[in-house]
Amino acid sequence: MGATLGAIYTRDKVKITSAITYYQFGDASGSFGNFTDNDVLSAAVKVGYAF
Repeated sequence: MGATLGAIYTRDKVKITSAITYYQFGDASGSFGNFTDNDVLSAAVKVGYAF
């Protein structure tokens, strides 16, 4: 399960795009051990300029 929230701001020739994403993975096991209640939060920002 996951959710993403994004926004775009444009002014003249500048465009700024941003996003925040949250994912819930749950339980996992691997060669490093067992993990419970795994989740991740990521953020991104992109700045563009048109000329």
